[in-house]
Amino acid sequence: MNQKITFAFTLVLALIHFISTGQSITARGQENAVKTTTNFRATDCEERMNRLYELLDAKDQETKRSREQATELIKALVNLKQDTRPQNNVSQNTWTTQSDERTVKLVDHIASERKQNYHVVRQYIRGPRGGCYYVNSNGNKTYVDRSFCN
Repeated sequence: MNQKITFAFTLVLALIHFISTGQSITARGQENAVKTTTNFRATDCEERMNRLYELLDAKDQETKRSREQATELIKALVNLKQDTRPQNNVSQNTWTTQSDERTVKLVDHIASERKQNYHVVRQYIRGPRGGCYYVNSNGNKTYVDRSFCN
């Protein structure tokens, strides 16, 4: 449970206890303390409880506002940090869109080699009862038709 809610709940219960039982409240450190008893009506209790809830809500709103302001400040600092980074001042004239013929040929050659080397060779194994299987990439047996082992 949230600490604020727990504290508020405890405070409200303590006030209700003192108000309902008419306990005497004395100040500490005074020998001749004046004892006062408080006898409030039920409506007074409700009014005080509502006031406490209003104060707690106002404090929560204040906390929420301060968090929002902190978030905005952090975002502003991040944007400022990004703005102070050195800019890449490369002229647009240095980049070309035309490909070099040698690089195109090299890429085609590599792609064609990959296509040729992609062929997977499976070793079909005949089991002890005559079944035919191969071991797949996971290391598991995959059973196939017996004609593959002949």
